[in-house]
Amino acid sequence: MSTKTNFKRIALVAVTALGAGVLSVAPAFAATTDALTNTSAALTAAASGVNTTGVCALGTPTAAATPNTMAVGGTQTVTTTTTGAGILTLTGPATWSSGTNFTLDSTRTVATATDTATLVLNITGVGTVVLSTATVAAPTVALQTFYISAVASCTAGISASNSYVQVTDAAAHVETQAQWSARQTAFNATGAAGGSAANLDTNFDVRTTFAAGATAYIAVRARDAYKVALTGSTNLLVISCDNGAKVNGTALGFYSTSSFAASTTTSNIPVVAATAGVPMSTTCTTSVNGVALTTKKITFVGDIATLTIAPSRNGNYELGTAGRISYVYKDSAGNTLTNTTPTLTTAGTVTSVLTELSDANYYATGTAYVSAQGAGINPAYQTSGYSTFNCINYGSPSITAYKTNAAGVKITSNAIDIRCGGAIDTYTASLNKAAFNAGDVVTLTITGKDAGGGVTAYGATPGTGFSVAMPGMTAVTTPATTDTESAARTGTWVYTYTVNTGSEGAYNGAVKIAVASTSAQYNKPLTVPYTINSTGAVSNADVLKSIVALIASINKQIQALQALILKKK
Repeated sequence: MSTKTNFKRIALVAVTALGAGVLSVAPAFAATTDALTNTSAALTAAASGVNTTGVCALGTPTAAATPNTMAVGGTQTVTTTTTGAGILTLTGPATWSSGTNFTLDSTRTVATATDTATLVLNITGVGTVVLSTATVAAPTVALQTFYISAVASCTAGISASNSYVQVTDAAAHVETQAQWSARQTAFNATGAAGGSAANLDTNFDVRTTFAAGATAYIAVRARDAYKVALTGSTNLLVISCDNGAKVNGTALGFYSTSSFAASTTTSNIPVVAATAGVPMSTTCTTSVNGVALTTKKITFVGDIATLTIAPSRNGNYELGTAGRISYVYKDSAGNTLTNTTPTLTTAGTVTSVLTELSDANYYATGTAYVSAQGAGINPAYQTSGYSTFNCINYGSPSITAYKTNAAGVKITSNAIDIRCGGAIDTYTASLNKAAFNAGDVVTLTITGKDAGGGVTAYGATPGTGFSVAMPGMTAVTTPATTDTESAARTGTWVYTYTVNTGSEGAYNGAVKIAVASTSAQYNKPLTVPYTINSTGAVSNADVLKSIVALIASINKQIQALQALILKKK
């Protein structure tokens, strides 16, 4: 077997271990089947009693972006674990020193292994060290490359960019980056169960807005420039919050401890409002060993100060389907609050239309929901809710709602008109214009009224027998029997058409809905007249008109000729 063949079987081990280990480099000079695994790599003591020293942080040294970090003066043992020759080349501030089964060039940066070899790499300055391996036959073709970042000292101190601070909602809860990301599309989620601050890997907060009387928590994980956790338990952690917020039970807006050990783990630092129930915001600054890590703004909402309601869905008197109103609570600072359903009341006497709303037997329990504006910083923070009402007749009564806040004050809402409707009983149809040109976009609006003469109920459809015919036009979306109203609480169905080319003339569109009304006019198609203008080109109608005129002219000439002949006789 030739030396070249032997050398193709060489592999170097590339795993760095702190303390008792060495940097083992495992580039395969031949097929990848010769490469060593984590379990087959040999960790040996350095030559002449020199062990691995000066390793600041471990990375993934096969990638330039994630090198191992070593201090000047540090050493690293490198071994080849298969028999054969090969070349190991250093660039940057490093040289080869002691070992076995290798030779060095005059610069001590190029080593030629003669067999299974052991070498010691020495960091001689600050910069980037690159170790590459190659065969003797092709010394300039790197088989594998490893990177080391050489720094002046491993003493790095706190790094704000490598540390994390998170506002969370419990003393033993944080979210990782993955958990936070997964929660952003789940608006009604309360957040995945987290872990201790020792696993914190993001500055994104669990939430930053808290209910009246609730407690916010600050989780801290401090690391150095090499992404290594602080050592010891005598580090100084300081958290200061303005506007009188209480930190860790003190009213000074300030907390410090000189026994901080890298992270708050399961004891995140509590922060509460200066006065429970009074809305406020506070900005909290966190520092470790005098290095400012970040600032966080935390909002504590107050008690309910306003209640705003709005109509959401029309009720259906005929089917007994409940209608809805939406509601939003806010405190005196305008913060949106989370709270239970308000009590609905009538603004006048409408018992002929609506069941008595103040009676819990006649309106369904309100359901809170979370809207899209709750995403991002506070995905789990409820922003609005809805309550339902039942109808006992057609009509549009005026109602209010009220809620008693924590201070015992009755907060009354604005008054709104809601609607108790039914199915389509009568209807009209109209176009946006009376005349159109080829290519125009046409809007057909069908307006339905219920048997009470008002807007139809939520969910009403044209139903079986519904048809629309618009000659000379093409529907953008074909009308269907199951279509619901185009805009909430309007009782209108809007359809779009385009005018066909070459369809000039006067037309009557036809709209038919099989309604319950006994009126004859609603039990036959409604006509919608319109005109499609000429484009200026000769149309079929123009040709037909010309032919008719020509025939009439010929007939007149024949009659004149006949009269002349008879006269001569």
